[in-house]
Amino acid sequence: MLTNRINFNHSQSNHLTTILYIVELCWFALIFVFIPSIALGSDGHDLKRYQGGKPKHGWQIQNKESSISFRLRKDGRHKRYGGKISIGSPYLEVGAGYGIWYKAQQPKMANYQSPMEVFVEYGHLGNPISYQLGANFNTAFVQEIFVLKPKVIFAGAKYTLPNISNQAPFRIHPYTTAGITGWQTNLTDRVYPGIISYEFKTEKDKGVGAYAGAGVSFKYKQWSLSPQFTYYLSGIGQYLAGAFEKQDINTGYMSATVRLAYRFRFGTNKIACPSYN
Repeated sequence: MLTNRINFNHSQSNHLTTILYIVELCWFALIFVFIPSIALGSDGHDLKRYQGGKPKHGWQIQNKESSISFRLRKDGRHKRYGGKISIGSPYLEVGAGYGIWYKAQQPKMANYQSPMEVFVEYGHLGNPISYQLGANFNTAFVQEIFVLKPKVIFAGAKYTLPNISNQAPFRIHPYTTAGITGWQTNLTDRVYPGIISYEFKTEKDKGVGAYAGAGVSFKYKQWSLSPQFTYYLSGIGQYLAGAFEKQDINTGYMSATVRLAYRFRFGTNKIACPSYN
């Protein structure tokens, strides 16, 4: 008879915990996005009109990746554009992250192992919307003799807000992100006294969920450093966990991750909306 089983079913606690986590998500979004935006203000120095002299009609555009200027000239009824212009050139960003804070949605689960992640991001210069694909792994939580290890593959969209820094070439971009996940979570019994065959037994469950997050990217040239808060709604897994019938365990969690990424650009002489990317 299994005498050391744990009751993981806390349906009312799970609902209350989910509500509290949504409140915390809004709080993190407030800290990461809105407060910096209000404090630093938007960058209004990217687009400058030439003052006097020739040409009479012209603008200077400061691109996020490099400073590029071009002139629009008028010769009678005809307009001539100088230089080769490529608008909306694509880029690919590759990065990795490490969790500095994390918390399980399942009540009474304690932190055991920090999250790690890898990701790629694809977008176009001048477009605030980009797309991400990645994996979050290495996360682990513990409750008495049980270890819960969620693994997540995510795919979603990212919306980047305008640059809020006036200190070129440094750029600061708040952003939000959301999408879908595919998750697999293992529950392992580290030790089960008296029943050797049950020690280190691993149960698995998987499913489809969602995620949402917010962060701030600190950019310099092709590099970016981004603290990001993410809420993974992975769903409910079912495990015996030493009992005779399967129990519901909330496999979702929250994490605050620091991401480091490098951007690869495609094309030359890129001119794009100066407020994004």
